[in-house]
Amino acid sequence: EDPPRAGRVLLAMQSSDLLSLENMTIAHATQQQSDTPFGGCIASGADLYLKHVTVSECQLNPSNSRFDSKGGGIYVGGHLTLAYSTVTHNIARASLGYTSKGGGVYAKVGVTVIDSTISDNGAVKVASAVRNFARGGGIYSPGNGLVFVLESTISGNFADVNSALESAGNELDFINSTVSGNYANYYQTVANYG
Repeated sequence: EDPPRAGRVLLAMQSSDLLSLENMTIAHATQQQSDTPFGGCIASGADLYLKHVTVSECQLNPSNSRFDSKGGGIYVGGHLTLAYSTVTHNIARASLGYTSKGGGVYAKVGVTVIDSTISDNGAVKVASAVRNFARGGGIYSPGNGLVFVLESTISGNFADVNSALESAGNELDFINSTVSGNYANYYQTVANYG
C-alpha cells in the first residue's frame, strides 16, 4: 500500500472544458491547504467524466480553514458522470466552526452514476462543532442539476445527516440500484431539497 501523498493528485480548476479520465486508479492523497479545502484527490472546475476509474483513500484535512470542506475524494464544479467506477474510503473533514460536504463526491451541478459503487466514504466534523452538520457522506450535490443513479450501489457511507446522498436538484432518480448500510448520526440516508 502506498503512503498518503501531501496534496491532491489532479487539479483542473481553471478549465471550462469537460475533463475525461478512463481506466485508472487515483488514490492515497491528502489535501491539507486551508485556502482550498476541496477535492482530496481530484478537483475539477467544470464537468468531469470518469469511466473505469477508482478513487480511493483520499482525504481533505485542512487546518484552520475559513471554508467548508467539499469532496473528500472528488470535487466537481459542474456535473459529474461516473461510469463503471468506484469511489471508496474517502473522507472530508472540516475545521472548527465549518462543515464538510461530500465524503466521496461533491458535484456542484448534479451527478450521473452508472454501474458504479460509492462506498465507505465519510463526511465528518470537529466534535465540538455541534450546529454544523457534516452532510452527504457518499454524494453531496447542492446545485440545480439532475441526480441519476442507475444499476449502482451506495453503501457504508457516513455523515451527520443524509449519509448516502444529499442533493438540491430538480430531479432525483434511482433505477435498479442499492442504497444500504449507510449511517447518519442524526437523521436520513437520502435527501433531495430541490
